[in-house]
Amino acid sequence: MKTGKRIVSKRQYAAGVGKVTALTSLTIALLLAGGIAGRVALSLLRDMHNSTGIFEDDWGMGQPLILLIGVGCLLFLSLGAYTMKYTRKIDIGVPLSRANTSDLPADESLVRASQEPMQEQQSILLRAATEVQQTPPEQLLRASADIEH
Repeated sequence: MKTGKRIVSKRQYAAGVGKVTALTSLTIALLLAGGIAGRVALSLLRDMHNSTGIFEDDWGMGQPLILLIGVGCLLFLSLGAYTMKYTRKIDIGVPLSRANTSDLPADESLVRASQEPMQEQQSILLRAATEVQQTPPEQLLRASADIEH
Protein backbone atom coordinates (compact mmCIF):
# COMPACT_ATOMS: atom_id res chain seq x y z
CA MET A 1 0.00 0.00 0.00
CA LYS A 2 2.16 2.84 -1.26
CA THR A 3 0.68 6.22 -0.36
CA GLY A 4 3.03 8.32 -2.45
CA LYS A 5 3.13 10.89 0.33
CA ARG A 6 6.01 11.69 2.62
CA ILE A 7 5.89 9.71 5.89
CA VAL A 8 6.67 11.84 8.95
CA SER A 9 6.75 11.42 12.71
CA LYS A 10 3.66 12.30 14.70
CA ARG A 11 5.44 15.40 16.04
CA GLN A 12 6.25 16.62 12.52
CA TYR A 13 2.69 15.87 11.43
CA ALA A 14 1.23 17.83 14.36
CA ALA A 15 3.56 20.75 13.60
CA GLY A 16 2.49 20.70 9.94
CA VAL A 17 -1.20 20.63 10.84
CA GLY A 18 -0.63 23.50 13.28
CA LYS A 19 1.14 25.54 10.61
CA VAL A 20 -1.65 24.96 8.09
CA THR A 21 -4.29 25.86 10.70
CA ALA A 22 -2.49 29.07 11.67
CA LEU A 23 -2.00 30.13 8.04
CA THR A 24 -5.62 29.34 7.22
CA SER A 25 -6.75 31.52 10.14
CA LEU A 26 -4.43 34.30 8.96
CA THR A 27 -5.84 34.00 5.43
CA ILE A 28 -9.41 34.31 6.72
CA ALA A 29 -8.48 37.32 8.88
CA LEU A 30 -6.71 39.09 6.00
CA LEU A 31 -9.55 38.48 3.55
CA LEU A 32 -12.08 39.63 6.15
CA ALA A 33 -10.05 42.78 6.88
CA GLY A 34 -9.81 43.47 3.15
CA GLY A 35 -13.56 43.05 2.76
CA ILE A 36 -14.27 45.39 5.68
CA ALA A 37 -11.81 47.99 4.37
CA GLY A 38 -13.44 47.80 0.94
CA ARG A 39 -16.89 48.25 2.45
CA VAL A 40 -15.70 51.28 4.45
CA ALA A 41 -14.10 52.80 1.34
CA LEU A 42 -17.31 52.35 -0.66
CA SER A 43 -19.38 53.81 2.16
CA LEU A 44 -17.09 56.86 2.39
CA LEU A 45 -17.20 57.26 -1.39
CA ARG A 46 -21.01 57.24 -1.29
CA ASP A 47 -21.03 59.81 1.56
CA MET A 48 -18.59 61.99 -0.36
CA HIS A 49 -20.75 61.83 -3.47
CA ASN A 50 -23.89 62.72 -1.49
CA SER A 51 -22.06 65.35 0.64
CA THR A 52 -23.22 63.78 3.91
CA GLY A 53 -21.49 62.45 7.02
CA ILE A 54 -17.93 63.70 7.59
CA PHE A 55 -17.82 65.28 4.11
CA GLU A 56 -20.58 67.88 4.58
CA ASP A 57 -18.15 70.78 4.84
CA ASP A 58 -14.82 69.48 3.50
CA TRP A 59 -14.36 67.44 0.32
CA GLY A 60 -10.59 67.80 0.42
CA MET A 61 -9.87 65.24 3.14
CA GLY A 62 -12.15 62.58 1.62
CA GLN A 63 -10.08 61.68 -1.42
CA PRO A 64 -6.83 60.81 0.41
CA LEU A 65 -8.79 58.92 3.07
CA ILE A 66 -10.64 56.82 0.49
CA LEU A 67 -7.40 56.21 -1.38
CA LEU A 68 -5.63 55.10 1.81
CA ILE A 69 -8.45 52.75 2.81
CA GLY A 70 -8.69 51.41 -0.76
CA VAL A 71 -4.96 50.65 -0.82
CA GLY A 72 -5.32 48.94 2.56
CA CYS A 73 -8.18 46.88 1.16
CA LEU A 74 -6.10 45.76 -1.83
CA LEU A 75 -3.12 45.01 0.42
CA PHE A 76 -5.18 42.84 2.78
CA LEU A 77 -6.84 41.00 -0.11
CA SER A 78 -3.54 40.35 -1.91
CA LEU A 79 -1.84 39.14 1.29
CA GLY A 80 -4.84 36.90 1.96
CA ALA A 81 -4.63 35.43 -1.54
CA TYR A 82 -0.87 34.88 -1.14
CA THR A 83 -1.22 33.07 2.19
CA MET A 84 -4.02 30.93 0.75
CA LYS A 85 -1.79 29.94 -2.18
CA TYR A 86 1.17 29.27 0.15
CA THR A 87 -0.97 27.19 2.52
CA ARG A 88 -2.15 24.94 -0.30
CA LYS A 89 1.47 24.10 -1.20
CA ILE A 90 2.39 22.84 2.29
CA ASP A 91 2.96 19.07 2.40
CA ILE A 92 2.27 17.98 5.97
CA GLY A 93 2.88 14.35 5.06
CA VAL A 94 1.31 11.22 6.49
CA PRO A 95 1.91 10.30 10.15
CA LEU A 96 3.83 7.09 10.71
CA SER A 97 1.51 4.29 11.82
CA ARG A 98 1.35 0.50 11.69
CA ALA A 99 -0.57 0.72 8.43
CA ASN A 100 2.22 2.46 6.52
CA THR A 101 5.43 1.07 8.06
CA SER A 102 5.84 -1.17 5.02
CA ASP A 103 6.22 2.00 2.91
CA LEU A 104 9.46 2.95 4.69
CA PRO A 105 12.68 2.28 2.74
CA ALA A 106 14.39 -0.89 4.01
CA ASP A 107 17.89 0.63 4.03
CA GLU A 108 16.75 3.39 6.44
CA SER A 109 14.85 1.16 8.88
CA LEU A 110 16.10 -0.46 12.05
CA VAL A 111 14.45 -3.60 13.37
CA ARG A 112 14.86 -4.95 16.88
CA ALA A 113 13.81 -8.32 18.26
CA SER A 114 11.17 -8.30 20.96
CA GLN A 115 13.03 -10.81 23.13
CA GLU A 116 16.61 -11.90 23.62
CA PRO A 117 17.72 -14.13 20.72
CA MET A 118 19.31 -17.51 20.85
CA GLN A 119 23.13 -17.64 20.58
CA GLU A 120 23.21 -18.64 16.88
CA GLN A 121 20.92 -15.73 16.02
CA GLN A 122 23.24 -13.20 17.64
CA SER A 123 25.57 -13.34 14.65
CA ILE A 124 22.90 -11.91 12.33
CA LEU A 125 21.70 -9.12 14.64
CA LEU A 126 21.94 -5.48 13.68
CA ARG A 127 22.89 -6.01 10.07
CA ALA A 128 21.67 -3.62 7.37
CA ALA A 129 18.38 -4.50 5.74
CA THR A 130 20.09 -4.64 2.32
CA GLU A 131 21.79 -7.74 0.94
CA VAL A 132 25.21 -6.12 0.60
CA GLN A 133 27.27 -6.55 3.76
CA GLN A 134 29.51 -3.56 4.33
CA THR A 135 30.51 -4.18 7.94
CA PRO A 136 32.63 -7.19 8.97
CA PRO A 137 30.91 -9.48 11.52
CA GLU A 138 33.45 -8.68 14.26
CA GLN A 139 32.46 -5.00 14.16
CA LEU A 140 28.72 -5.57 14.52
CA LEU A 141 27.05 -4.69 17.82
CA ARG A 142 26.13 -7.59 20.05
CA ALA A 143 23.56 -7.86 22.80
CA SER A 144 25.16 -8.43 26.18
CA ALA A 145 23.75 -9.28 29.59
CA ASP A 146 26.43 -7.17 31.35
CA ILE A 147 25.36 -3.72 32.39
CA GLU A 148 28.18 -1.23 32.65
CA HIS A 149 27.97 1.55 35.22
